Amino acid sequence: MDSYKDQLAKAKKGNTTRSLVPKYHDFKSDGELIVGAFVSLAAVDGQAGEKSYNQYIFDTDEGLVKFHLGSAADNEVAAQFVEGMVYAIEYEGKEEISRNRSVNKFDIFEVMPSDIPKLKPTPPKSNGPKVDAQ
Repeated sequence: MDSYKDQLAKAKKGNTTRSLVPKYHDFKSDGELIVGAFVSLAAVDGQAGEKSYNQYIFDTDEGLVKFHLGSAADNEVAAQFVEGMVYAIEYEGKEEISRNRSVNKFDIFEVMPSDIPKLKPTPPKSNGPKVDAQ
């Protein structure tokens, strides 16, 4: 039986290893895209005076990637992510919401396999606020 180090050497030679440490991605340019399966999220404390935000980990073609979307996007989409589902996240830049304040804008899609015809998008967890029609 091979030693563990020998097993590692063979795996590296056969390119069958996979890093469990995600690479950090910082969205900077409009159109940047991450496509992969949602793995997890964790709350991160903001710096002095900033809100906490979520850090997401996705399994992509390039390996594990971690990134943050910002608290505004967290409030909109974090509860909708399902572990193992594939999502496409495209950065659309920053939007100014008030003087000296801006939020990151993203277009986020759930990617469904085309070979499963009955699969439908995951419905939102709520239907939004109730409004009385008059």
